[in-house]
Amino acid sequence: NSRIIVLFLSNCFFLNPLCAAETENPLLYDLPSCSKLQFRQFGSDQINAIRKNAELFFEADYVETTLDQNYYLNGNVYLKRADQELTANEVKYDEIKQIVDADGNVSYTPNGIITSSDHINLQMNSNQGFWTDVDYEVSYRGSRGSAKSVVMQDKMHSKYKDVSYTTCAKKDTAWELKAKTLKI
Repeated sequence: NSRIIVLFLSNCFFLNPLCAAETENPLLYDLPSCSKLQFRQFGSDQINAIRKNAELFFEADYVETTLDQNYYLNGNVYLKRADQELTANEVKYDEIKQIVDADGNVSYTPNGIITSSDHINLQMNSNQGFWTDVDYEVSYRGSRGSAKSVVMQDKMHSKYKDVSYTTCAKKDTAWELKAKTLKI
């Protein structure tokens, strides 16, 4: 059973072996200088510009494509672009619209925020979309929580149902904020 690996290249972003050797994740490095990009220090407009210009890498046990640039990936799916990393059991990807529809053991990490979910439907350039049964961790703030559903409407507006939030360690939840609904 062989794995299928697809790499889209239109520039040399992935091709510097010295930077790749210095890090586990060469996609987060600026290849001419090998200095780490700190995406969380950029504003959302800057992150979106970086994402639009970044190449997409994906791999899966099975990949099927259509003439209209839609992909169906199944089994050990892994996608990577700029600061975005996604793993899932199954993914449908529309390359033209940049929409990912992922199911089963979904993990999505944009901009230092780690989310685990049963299902994600996501527009990758804008991060608009929805998640179901979400656990999240904001690593650079030391916070975490969960939600039954999350809807990201735009870069400034989101809705959460049955949401929790804490800055406590996973094994010691001394306090936790909970709400039936939350609009940001």
